[in-house]
Parts: sequence; C-alpha cells; structure tokens
Amino acid sequence: MSEIPGKDNYGGSLTDNTFGLSTADVYTGQTLNSAYYHRWYLMQENGAMGSNIGHRGFNDRNLYVAENTRPQVAGVDYNYCSNPNRDDTCVMQSKKVSYAFPLEIVWLTPLNKWNPYDSEDDDDDGDDDDDDDDDDDDDDEEEEEEEDDHEDDDDDDDDDDDDDGDNRNDDESSRCYLLTSKNAILYCSPILTNNDTKMMITVTLIIMINQLKNINARFSLYVLQEADVVTDGGRNGGFTSSTAFNGIHSKTYYMTPSAFYGGGGEVNSDAADTLKAFIGVLDEDGNVRNVTASGIRIHLPAIPGIDGNVRTRYPIMPIYGEGSTVWKEMEALRTMVMDMQKYLPYFEKDPGLGGGDGDGDEDVETTLYTSFSQHDRVASHRHYITVTNSDQTAGTLTQTTSVAAGHAHVLTYSYDSSSRQYVISSCDVVVVVVIVVVVVVIVAVVSVVVIVEVVVVVVVVVVVVVVVVVVVVVVVVEVETVVVVVVVIVVVVVVVIVVVVAGIVVVAIVLVVVVVRKVVIVVVVAVAVIVVVVVVVVVVVVVVVVVVVVVVIVGVE
Repeated sequence: MSEIPGKDNYGGSLTDNTFGLSTADVYTGQTLNSAYYHRWYLMQENGAMGSNIGHRGFNDRNLYVAENTRPQVAGVDYNYCSNPNRDDTCVMQSKKVSYAFPLEIVWLTPLNKWNPYDSEDDDDDGDDDDDDDDDDDDDDEEEEEEEDDHEDDDDDDDDDDDDDGDNRNDDESSRCYLLTSKNAILYCSPILTNNDTKMMITVTLIIMINQLKNINARFSLYVLQEADVVTDGGRNGGFTSSTAFNGIHSKTYYMTPSAFYGGGGEVNSDAADTLKAFIGVLDEDGNVRNVTASGIRIHLPAIPGIDGNVRTRYPIMPIYGEGSTVWKEMEALRTMVMDMQKYLPYFEKDPGLGGGDGDGDEDVETTLYTSFSQHDRVASHRHYITVTNSDQTAGTLTQTTSVAAGHAHVLTYSYDSSSRQYVISSCDVVVVVVIVVVVVVIVAVVSVVVIVEVVVVVVVVVVVVVVVVVVVVVVVVEVETVVVVVVVIVVVVVVVIVVVVAGIVVVAIVLVVVVVRKVVIVVVVAVAVIVVVVVVVVVVVVVVVVVVVVVVIVGVE
C-alpha cells in the first residue's frame, strides 16, 4: 500500500508533523511521505502513552490513510500550542486525509489445511485447524471441558473421561477438491473416526503429475495445546529433534512437505518477509519433517509437472480517475498513439514515423501544406499534397493539390536531398469543373439576356421607323418609290450592323470569363453591352427619323 498515492496522486510529498511530532517510516527510519497510503508509522519521540510506534485506524487492521491538500476534501482544523502556557505559541493547523481499504481476490486451496505429516496443531485459538463445522464443535467442546476442569481444580486424570467427544463415525466417502486445472492435482478430505482421546483420520492424497500416483497414510491428530509448546526450549525450526518446531501454530504455520514443490525456493520474496523457505517440524512420532509454509501466497512455488507458478492472490486496483479530464486525455492520447497513421492529421507536428505503418508496407504518408495565399482578389487559402518516403528517390513527380477557393494546382516537384526539402518546379492552375459549369451557365444566361435586349430594341426601333416612313409617305406627300426603297435599305443596314456589333461584344464577354474567371466582370461587361446597344439603336432611330424628314421635305419642294 505504500506505493499507492493519496488524492495528491503520484509525486505528492507531505510530512506529518501533527502536534509537533514528526513521523518516519517504520522499516527504513526515513521521513514518512504521508501523501502515500500507510498504516504504521514511527514517531521521532515517545508520545503520551510512552510509545513511539503508532498506526492509523486504531483497531482496524485494514484501514490505510494518506494525507492530501485537495480543496475538495473537507479537513479537520485544530489549535496546536507548542507551549500550553503561552498563547503566542498556538497555531491553527489543518489536516486532510483519505482512507483506503485494500481489496484482493484470494483463491483458497486445500494446501492451507493439508497436514500429511500430522504435525501437532498447537494454535490456542483453534481457528486454523479445520473448516468443517462438526469438527470445530468437537474441538470447542474439548476446550470448554478442559477449561471447566481447570477452573474447578479437578484432577487431570478426569480430563480423559470428560473429553470423549461425540464418538462420531463418518462413513461418507471423501470429497475431492481440484487444486489446479492443468495436470490435475486432487486433494481428498479425510474420513474421521474416534479413538478415545485422539481423533484418527485417514487422508487419501491423489497427485496426478505426468502419471497417476496414490499415496495413502493413516495419521492421528492431537487435541489443542498451548501455543508456546511449538517454540519451547529455544526451538527455531531447525532440522534436529531439539531445534525443530514442536508442531504448528498460526504464527509458525509450516506443514506442507517441501518435496511437494520439488525443493524449489519461494517466489516474490521480499526483504521484509519473515518467512523461512524450509524448516523442520516434529510429527506425531517425534520425527523431523522438512516442510514449508502453508499460508496464502501470491504465487505458489513451482510444482513439478506444472509450467510456471500458480497464482492465488490478485489485487483489485481502483480506477478512481475514470471520467476525469486527465483520464479522458490519457485515453485520447492512447488512441492516437496506437494508430498514429490513422490519426496523423490530428498531430500539431508531424511525428516523423520513418518506418512501416504496421501492415508490412514501408511507405509512410506525409502531408505537405503550401503557404497561405496572399492575393488580394482571392480569399486566403492553402493547398496540400500527400507524399511518401519513396517519393524521395522517385525523381520528378506530378500531383494535383487539394481543392481550395474553387480551384486546384498541378504541381511538378522533386526531392532535394541536400536541403532535405521538396522543391516545386512548376505550378499550373486547374479550375474545378463545378466552378467552370457555374461560370458557363452565368455567361450563357447573361448572353441570352443581352441578345434578347438587342433584338427587342432593334425590332422596336425598326417598327417605329417603318411606321414613321409609311405615315409620312402616304399621308403627307406622294414620294417616288426609289426614295422609299433607299430609306428602307438604310434602316436594314443599320439594324444589321447593330446586331453584328452586339454579337461581337457577347463573344468578347465569353473570352473575358474564360481568361479572367471573374463573374463580377461578366455582369459588368454584360450591362455595358446592353447600354451600348441601346445607345446605338437610339442613335440609329434618330438618324433614320432625320433622314426621313429630310427626304420628305425635299420631296415636297
């Protein structure tokens, strides 16, 4: 737990000086970083109770505490006075903490209860003896009866008569438990019988490693005794009859044969561990047995015939940052990094992969952008092309850029190895087809409008002129036929000239659109053409009218 940070997260560094007592790490003696979860701590001097070792959570062995400085956490304020007799030594202090309860999944196996050498269990609390409720009841009855006998100061000889138990005789078949799914290791629970003061058990252990082996043994289990029997006389787990542990206890829980693990050592050993790999324990007959610990491990030592080490403990790690901004940023970054080729456009700077993209192809695509346009008649824009690392040795290449502002460019470029840059040798403009179609439509519409306007004006003028001539000739005087014909020919010639001029102007408009590609210019020119045509027609009408009038006057004279 000391590696798990509190709410200040990794990198947090805080020192606990509550009530002026600085704290240190119990194991190293170094100043304690209280920003990380901890339970035990060492004070630099004795506290009010005369001890310099404390632990968080009082009697809760699973509670861990870490300090933090988060403004979202409610703190506890207290007034600390280094000298209670002087108010000027009092300072308001504040502490903010968070609590943690470590959780883990533990896979229990029969190894925690398997006692093939029948080492005496001298655990005075009886909790580590057997999981069967009926057996616990028998043990409890025996203990209670023993205690009652001691309290009544009865003779020890009466204990045997009082500890007969319930004379249980279990004829049910043994139940088997699977230790591991690979190279099946089965453990079969014992069948209990009664024999006065001892409970006789028959244990059948079936080990299937490479080939089936049956091991049958008959053992006896003594009633519980005091815990100090195990280490009485300076016994330390040696391999002599005088130094081997005299039975087992919850603090010296060694009863698994070392041969079961093939004589291998412990896994995940730590400098702080007090576990001994192999020790000697006396069995029922006083023989020294080489055994190893039967407690719960993270990884079991190597078992012959099984690849690797069986794991029995798995921590449950909290994901307390899920949903936060940092968590989302991390997930987004991981997504981009795991597929950089796909998310390359989102990088502010080209990461320069320089290798394959994961599909076996050595070519990596890179996007090159042009500078932004500076033309005052075109909206600011830029184009881009996509190149690969193989283009660097491909010589001169041609590629059409992306479309922007209604057009694209055809670039001719090559890679200059000396400057390590792509050099553009030519750039041609390509108008996007859609834009061309739009411009052509506009030109056609304007052209039709211009032609219609011209035709309408011409027809109107011709009609007016003809009417005037006819009226003058018929009503006023009788004019010779030759004069009338001359007038009509003049009018027709003038009208033809006007129409031809209008057509030439329309063609000029189309050419301007193709060259300049400006719709605004098209509109301006079209309007100008209409104005010119109207002016010309009006002038022609005036001229014709004047001519007719002159002819009429001359004819009258």
